[in-house]
Amino acid sequence: MIRKLQLSDHQTLKTWTQHFQPTPGFYWTPQELFDSWKVTDIWGSFEADHLIACLCLQPIGDSAEILWLATWPGKTRQGHMKGLLDNAKSHFTTLNLEVHQSNEGAQKLYLKAGFKEVYVRKNYYKDGGNAVLMTWTAGL
Repeated sequence: MIRKLQLSDHQTLKTWTQHFQPTPGFYWTPQELFDSWKVTDIWGSFEADHLIACLCLQPIGDSAEILWLATWPGKTRQGHMKGLLDNAKSHFTTLNLEVHQSNEGAQKLYLKAGFKEVYVRKNYYKDGGNAVLMTWTAGL
């Protein structure tokens, strides 16, 4: 089940972010992940009552910027991210994101979901890695 997280999910999200294992180029701290729910929309993919994956985005009119995505350890490659991306695509006409150039698995997921690479920001991340900017537009 996919749904938008609510204020009542506060403790679930706090616990969940403490267990998050970052990928290359991901520099959000657990506290920053948790605090992001206050100013963004966070959608969750659930199995029974367990939060398995999250997608955090910042709506901007009929567009949104995806700020972060994360899956519970051991639950990757089970379709949760695809479901969350498909859900976001049903609410917006344009989605934008950036991904560390070394995160090839994420780039493959986004390309398969219809995102296009639009720009590369050189030396963007703290480790000197490039950021690949990608966009999805409805109907293209």
